[in-house]
Amino acid sequence: MKRAVELDPNSAQSHYRYAIEYLAPVGRIDEALVEIKRALELDPLSMPIGANFAGMYIYARKYDLALEHALKVNALEPGHATASYWLGWAYVTNGKYQEAINLCEKVLPSQPDNQDLLQILGYAHAKAGRPAETTRILAKFAEIEKKQYVVTYRIATLYAVLGNKDRAFAEMERSYEARDWDFNRLKVDPLVDSLRDDPRFEPLLKKLNLPE
Repeated sequence: MKRAVELDPNSAQSHYRYAIEYLAPVGRIDEALVEIKRALELDPLSMPIGANFAGMYIYARKYDLALEHALKVNALEPGHATASYWLGWAYVTNGKYQEAINLCEKVLPSQPDNQDLLQILGYAHAKAGRPAETTRILAKFAEIEKKQYVVTYRIATLYAVLGNKDRAFAEMERSYEARDWDFNRLKVDPLVDSLRDDPRFEPLLKKLNLPE
């Protein structure tokens, strides 16, 4: 990735991919922010780059900046899948649970099996003190799993927010075995912060073989 940037410093995609596929997963968030900012400067109307910039702010725990940026990107193209995804999480990480719920409930009637939005909805309900609704979302995931692939990592985060660490780690192991795409964010994802002080977390993280 460094070589790609050297060959074409003005390639937005090279800076973008370097940020989200290497620097962020290994925990080098400050560098990732620099790279994705450069990517957006090169391609300011890119929805994927703009939307994931908000996600990078979330990984950096800069939640206020994440929400500010997510709102701007979403305004460029309301309803864009990635922009909506990160706007939902920006609402959640800023404690705006009802806003996150409203965002999901606006789309889910037409996309009832949208796993991204179901995860946000379940997490937001749990944080808002409605664990029964989160349990209902988990049952929905179980139904979806009968007919299509489910990203198990998302199920694990819902058990984590419910405080069911045993089930969360069991689902994390399934996520690892399935090589879930989301699993690569384990080192930086605030959605699993409640699991980090558990002795089972570090051995799980080591399975990613991330460079120090």
